[in-house]
Amino acid sequence: MNWPVFKNTLQEIAQNKLRLFLLLVLFLFPVFVSTGQMCVSGEFPDHPISNASVAINFVLVWGCGTVGRQISDGTMSLLFSRPLTTTSFIFSKWLAVASASMATALLQLSAEAIVQFARTPSSMAYGDLWCNAAERIMFCFGFAAVMVFLSSLVTGIKDLGLVFVLTVIQSIATLVAQMKPWKGSDALTKSIIQLASAAGQFTSSLLSTLTKPTIEMQAILSAMPEMWYQIFAYLAVITVCLSLAILLLNKRELPYGSD
Repeated sequence: MNWPVFKNTLQEIAQNKLRLFLLLVLFLFPVFVSTGQMCVSGEFPDHPISNASVAINFVLVWGCGTVGRQISDGTMSLLFSRPLTTTSFIFSKWLAVASASMATALLQLSAEAIVQFARTPSSMAYGDLWCNAAERIMFCFGFAAVMVFLSSLVTGIKDLGLVFVLTVIQSIATLVAQMKPWKGSDALTKSIIQLASAAGQFTSSLLSTLTKPTIEMQAILSAMPEMWYQIFAYLAVITVCLSLAILLLNKRELPYGSD
């Protein structure tokens, strides 16, 4: 962990007005939606708390270009001319993005909870609220590792494009997984469709684990058997993504100065 890299990462993002505007929009959007619904229908929504997966949006804003931006402007070489290891650099970037995303995601959850408590205090489910907070934290640390890895693959903020591509591929794989042989099809056609469906299901599951790394708190509280799969998959995503980011950065030829 390198504190100067950690603090510099947060300062760079905090000085970007566009990112601050996007963070403000993401922060206020759920509150505007619930309040707008109350103004239109006259009733406050029964479940105004947004899903924990919205934390990914904060990671996208905080984490896009976290490594690639420094590769493209040539400052990476200057950093590594000092006593700084690649491992320390990657871990500092990951912790900075994850911590900042977690803070804003939890602040948004607090704002939603305050609005709900002010409008309909009887509908507050504090257990669900704590589970939502825990899942947001895990989303932030899990997806921050993915963003650091994707950012180490490209320059600038092209990692956002990689996220979009992965999302599109997952959607296509999900559709393929739902394919079923039609009536009257021969044995060969059925085999091909079943094979494609199985491949689509595997690809969709793999990309879902990569793009939405978390552990469902309900599975842990209920001691479901699948909680162990989720725990191992979550830890594997973080470990593999950070390890690959370190490996890629060690093998990359870093330019001096801007392109």
